[in-house]
Amino acid sequence: MRHELKAEQTLGLVSVDGADLRYVVEGSGVVCLVLGSSIYYPRTFSQELRRHFKFIFVDSRHFAPSTKSPDFDKITIDSYSRDIEDVRQALGLGKIAVLGHSIHGTLALEYARRYPNNVSHVIVISALPVEINELIVPSEIHWESNASQERERCLQDNWERLGFDMLSKMPPDEAMIKSYERDRPKYWYNPLYDDSWLWNGIKFNVEISEHLWSRMFNGYDISREPGRVTAPIFFALGRHDYIVPYTIWDQRKEIFPNLSYHLFDKSGHTPQLEEAQLFAQKLVEWINSN
Repeated sequence: MRHELKAEQTLGLVSVDGADLRYVVEGSGVVCLVLGSSIYYPRTFSQELRRHFKFIFVDSRHFAPSTKSPDFDKITIDSYSRDIEDVRQALGLGKIAVLGHSIHGTLALEYARRYPNNVSHVIVISALPVEINELIVPSEIHWESNASQERERCLQDNWERLGFDMLSKMPPDEAMIKSYERDRPKYWYNPLYDDSWLWNGIKFNVEISEHLWSRMFNGYDISREPGRVTAPIFFALGRHDYIVPYTIWDQRKEIFPNLSYHLFDKSGHTPQLEEAQLFAQKLVEWINSN
């Protein structure tokens, strides 16, 4: 299931409002801007997809660690959407496909709302339909109703090994990565899957990650003016995603008449990695028909 990085890469920086954002270009085909991280996300997409897409993996502003704390009052959905548009213009791109996973999938939809003339396709994976606090109860219900005893035991063992006291003694970025390790049974189809290779060598700003989850999308409702997303939408979810359960999207997917919905039975939060071959097949078929 692990995807090795290609040797051939284009690396660069694009300046956005005084901030330098890293980006990596890989593959050939439909130009697709992948939001969030130039390091993590290239590891989750297959070589097969690189034969059909020219992926531009770009960091979000303040993703990289810095000695200076960001001005969080200026980091909003508006500013992040403008950043994406500034990157598109700086790289001299025309209409693009835009792709986001998890909270970046929600941002991809928001960007497509704001800049409909610049988006040819929207590819969204395990996006949050509502703010994180509104996901807590549906996630708990989905877990209690669907998690196997093996999965429950794995989670309990992980919490005994990596409780709050243990994590509080670690540097913030290491503690956050370990918290993902602790909660693996809620993220992956295989509750024992070792995802440590995905995080190897990655340093990131924990403050900005927490801001995205707890503040920037506070009160966000994806059902607001959905008709403004005029581009076709490829929407992927994993049946064993206990963070963003597919059941909560079953109640909302009809708000997007241009949405193609794909539920992957042997996946959790990252179906592009867990069912790479099937994911690539479905996405390529969709892009060729849209």
